[in-house]
Amino acid sequence: MTFSWGRGLYNARGSFNRWLQQNISANNWPASITAGFNVNFEYPDVPLSFPSVAVTHLGGEAVRSEGHVVGGYLTGLYQHQLTDVSIWASGSPGQPWIRQLLEIRDMMGFLLVSAKSIPLLNLYTSTAAPSSIGIIRFGPGPPLEDVAAPLEPSPNIHRQRMLVRWFYLEHI
Repeated sequence: MTFSWGRGLYNARGSFNRWLQQNISANNWPASITAGFNVNFEYPDVPLSFPSVAVTHLGGEAVRSEGHVVGGYLTGLYQHQLTDVSIWASGSPGQPWIRQLLEIRDMMGFLLVSAKSIPLLNLYTSTAAPSSIGIIRFGPGPPLEDVAAPLEPSPNIHRQRMLVRWFYLEHI
């Protein structure tokens, strides 16, 4: 018998990534992005292309409820996660990189703020057509925060950074 845990971190991060990829593809590209853009998961392990979005899961913390009972009768934890969503563009003065950077940031912000929840999928059973086994919610508080990005060594590489807060119920 193979191992499977529907409410684990593998399914939660995979569900987040899948939802983000599908919703970026489902929307029209911003006007300045004629050829689309790549979404890189787990940057810096995947090389960047420009323009692009890099999604890096930073981890999180488990929040226990009184008596470790969640959802009324289940034993488990609320897993609060933090994900870095960085938008990258390349260009020198006089090129449209700032427009690309801000339009992609607005597109990502719209997706994240407009979604109240996303399905938690069981990717252990199937990655092609996984079943929904729960929900992932954004928050607590504002689902995203614009934060200052560290300066890049190259003056022609530009970054807009957002931190996304989300949580799900991890139970046995």
